[in-house]
Amino acid sequence: MENKKLTPLSLIPSFGFGDRLGLATSGHIAAVKGTKFAPIFAQQSVRENARTGRTPQQVMDDARRAVEAAKWDAPWGTDADHLKTVDDLPPFVAAGYTFFTVDPGAHVDNAAD
Repeated sequence: MENKKLTPLSLIPSFGFGDRLGLATSGHIAAVKGTKFAPIFAQQSVRENARTGRTPQQVMDDARRAVEAAKWDAPWGTDADHLKTVDDLPPFVAAGYTFFTVDPGAHVDNAAD
């Protein structure tokens, strides 16, 4: 069986896990195995990376190691989560993330009807 690479998941139903410390992806793999969902194993925000002292590349590397160790052979993705500025993008793009979630919170008018 061909080993599937990290890929944009398009319209495949997916589930984001977000391994904050790089230690839980093997458990996430076990949890999603046999389901209809494509996993998003690396799902981190700039804030989460700052709090944990990790970089987008470290998060990606940890996810890849777990995927390879588990011999995961189905599609999977990654999410640069809660991006607030364009300046947040480059390290996630450079690390090969496949999904980008924009957080428009600073531009939401809570008084709007």
